Amino acid sequence: MASLIEELINTLSEELDSYNQILEVTNAKTDIIIRGDVSALQEITEKEQNIAGRLARLEKKRESHIEDISLVININSKELSLTKLVELLKGQEKERKELMDINNQLKETIEELQNRSEQNKALINQSLDLIDFTINAIRTSRVAPQTAGYENKGKAFEGNTNNAMFDAKQ
Repeated sequence: MASLIEELINTLSEELDSYNQILEVTNAKTDIIIRGDVSALQEITEKEQNIAGRLARLEKKRESHIEDISLVININSKELSLTKLVELLKGQEKERKELMDINNQLKETIEELQNRSEQNKALINQSLDLIDFTINAIRTSRVAPQTAGYENKGKAFEGNTNNAMFDAKQ
């Protein structure tokens, strides 16, 4: 069982490293969003996706370790959390401390990541609102004022009433 716990600790450490990497990328993403650098945003999003893929693989590996441990101690794997595992590791203080430390660090890192992601989401929404406002302002400025629909010689106005900004020919 000791080797299973060590494997779990190693996997959790790798997960923590990956979460810290994605947090760094997310912090850099905030600056890129503020600058409005679309190409850098695409590039950093690719990095973020690569790390997320690695995290998904590590999460499956962690779940596999939990299933193996649950078989050894005869507990349903769905009921076995890190907190419960720490409680069950009485007498193995080194492993208990490592698991508690990693668990706390993971919680802190994930919470910080969630906060930063919410901030990035708000910044992106603000940028989209500004773009919508700008497009609407441009459309409004292109529309000629129409009074009664007549030209100055009493003939009906037959000018271009198409307010579309872009031609969409296919």
